[in-house]
Amino acid sequence: MIKWAYRRFKYLLLSPKYFYLFFYGKPEKVINALTGEPASRFFELKRDLEHDAVFLNALREKTKKYLNEDFNYNVDHYFLYSLIRILKPSLIVETGVFHGYYTACFLKGIYDNQKDSSIDGKLISIDLPAYESIEESTSETCKKRLPAGCQPGWVIPEYLRDRWQLYLGDSLKLLPEVLKKEKNISLFFHDSLHTYSHMTYEFETVYPELQKGACLMSHDIHWNRAFRHFVKKHNQKEYAIHGFGILRKK
Repeated sequence: MIKWAYRRFKYLLLSPKYFYLFFYGKPEKVINALTGEPASRFFELKRDLEHDAVFLNALREKTKKYLNEDFNYNVDHYFLYSLIRILKPSLIVETGVFHGYYTACFLKGIYDNQKDSSIDGKLISIDLPAYESIEESTSETCKKRLPAGCQPGWVIPEYLRDRWQLYLGDSLKLLPEVLKKEKNISLFFHDSLHTYSHMTYEFETVYPELQKGACLMSHDIHWNRAFRHFVKKHNQKEYAIHGFGILRKK
């Protein structure tokens, strides 16, 4: 309890704005400001996700099997899924997978974009497997390591995996290699090691490769000032909600 309180007090001191938006930010407002879509579009897509029994049951079955827990959507899943449905990215690059719940939401959005609008896409992920707890990353989660015998992304339903490519290793090495091969990145998402230096490295490495209008997004932006400093340095407009920070390159 003391550690929990200290951590939140630290986040409040580091980033009061992000800390406030973690609890009180509205995903529909971020969607509207970032994409121009009406706030009602977020709620339409939220309902679509809720009503897809195939996807939800697949996540629930795997969660029960490997973690012996129930699974229900939260605001993070709704936000990420709706963002992909609206932006319709052709290529997402992600660092940090762990169990794969966010990755699954990205892939579900890509799958539905192809099904509904014939817009194809793919997701490339980089992950250093958390076979043991990783400081400044999985150490801050309830489940600090992967389930025994599981690889990153174990929760992702099988029918979504043909649009996914996974690289195992440190993004410090692998991210530049991926960027040499892949061009026209629509969305970059950081969710790996949440240290100031590592986050800054990923942002600065990817940013020159992003075309105008492409998005750069990070999770847990309230942990340190890396995202805030990056936004200020590059004179970008930021949007934040529930620990996510996102910008659209000018």
